[in-house]
Amino acid sequence: MSQDSLKEQLRGIYQARGTLTADIVVQEATDPAHPLHHRFQWDDTEAARSWRVSQAAELIRSVRITYAEHSDGTPKDLRAFIAVRESPTDRAVYKPVEEVVADPFTSALVLRQMEREWKAFKRRYEHLAEFAAMVQKDLGHKAG
Repeated sequence: MSQDSLKEQLRGIYQARGTLTADIVVQEATDPAHPLHHRFQWDDTEAARSWRVSQAAELIRSVRITYAEHSDGTPKDLRAFIAVRESPTDRAVYKPVEEVVADPFTSALVLRQMEREWKAFKRRYEHLAEFAAMVQKDLGHKAG
């Protein structure tokens, strides 16, 4: 299904329902004849396993460590485990942040991933004038 066809399907759901949510899309796509049906995992065993994997990833990302304090005494913290991908298509392997920082190769991988994510984020919002103003304001705040 092309992006245009997908867009039209989603617009059709929006027009029919008056709103568009992920739950509504799943409800509509439940019908095997629906054009979006094939885009979902309908095997409940596999879907449940996939969901648990997503929950595990969220659990890993939720752990934080404090590495310093702000001037007001509040802690500066970061994730305890960093997702490392050897290539953009690889699955993430989580490593302790201390190991990532200590290994130049792994640090370089993570920095490249950060750059890819920043560029994708920028592409997503750069058409909005408010985006540039928000970034400039934040950069000015951080520098000051």
